[in-house]
Amino acid sequence: MLVMTKLSLVSGSKSDFNQSSPMTLTDSHCHLASQKFTSDELSDIIARARQRGVQRMVTLATCLDDCPQNISIAEQYPEVYACMGIHPCDVHETDNHYINELKIHARHPRWVSGSKSDFNQSSPMTLTDSHCHLASQKFTSDELSDIIARARQRGVQRMVTLATCLDDCPQNISIAEQYPEVYACMGIHPCDVHETDNHYINELKIHARHPRCVAIGETGLDYYHPAPEGWTSDQYHSRQQEFLKQHFELAAELGKNIVIHTRDRTGEASLHDALSIYRQYAPQVRAVFHCFPFSLEAAQPILDLGGLISFTGIATFKNAATVIETATNCPAGSFMLETDSPYLAPVPHRGQRNEPAFTYFTAEAIAKARGESLADLAAHTEATVNQFYGIGTAL
Repeated sequence: MLVMTKLSLVSGSKSDFNQSSPMTLTDSHCHLASQKFTSDELSDIIARARQRGVQRMVTLATCLDDCPQNISIAEQYPEVYACMGIHPCDVHETDNHYINELKIHARHPRWVSGSKSDFNQSSPMTLTDSHCHLASQKFTSDELSDIIARARQRGVQRMVTLATCLDDCPQNISIAEQYPEVYACMGIHPCDVHETDNHYINELKIHARHPRCVAIGETGLDYYHPAPEGWTSDQYHSRQQEFLKQHFELAAELGKNIVIHTRDRTGEASLHDALSIYRQYAPQVRAVFHCFPFSLEAAQPILDLGGLISFTGIATFKNAATVIETATNCPAGSFMLETDSPYLAPVPHRGQRNEPAFTYFTAEAIAKARGESLADLAAHTEATVNQFYGIGTAL
């Protein structure tokens, strides 16, 4: 049977992630080709496993006849891998020359066994896209299942989707409720402050209390875009700063961390102003400055406050030497990986619509630059994600 045990964990925040999916588990031995499972119900069986934190399954053949079916299941479901063999109770019904046929099945790339397994090539690590926008109009609801399946095929087992205005808070929550690998953050993007009611915080608090909300954001300061019609730059930036403070206060009240956006047309004014606000709340709230484009020197004050930075596909761009240099020299435990999809697709998909699966390419580029294995990078960035969002224990 698939593992169905529910475990309790102590996490870094008050998130209910652990109630929905307490950890990443693997059912290392099951028989999904058994006649007791019909092919029509396999999708539901695997979905129930994932809801319990069982993110991978290994299905075992017991005779030559069910080898193809086990392989077929493993090909259809990226979280399933297969083992080929003859059960001792079937030896009397097996031809003496069985080994040649078994060898053919066992050479399939979805076969796993011991150190010769191709498991790590099919799913080299567990990654989290720590910042995406799955409620974006660039993603249709009909394709979300496929988007998430492609992410899992690339080893991106979890995604955090962020609201940017009150109107898309319910949709982000709904996505996180529907897909157990997706979690949500609630916030008002700085470019939406002029369209948001002064009393927004009460409605935002209702959404932020939802058990699938793991942090506050996306909030922050955006000095890149010009002030909207009828606003001066000073008025616009002042309102952004006030909203950022209110988001920090909400995060402190709810015991959650915060996701910050900063962007400037030139210089680092938004970063410095956001840091000034962060210093007031750092004893209570931890911040991640997402899509970080600056030098390690600019990042150091964030790290000194106990905060984090996060890297997008920009790290794969040829003209982004500063970003890759910062990612190379940041200590393990100080940064996370993200796509910011549907924006900023990494090489080799630059210019296309971004999606969570492409976290893999950013991870690959940063691991290469740091001179560490993909598995090692995944291990410490996942531990950082777990701690920041309170969604599990360190892997």
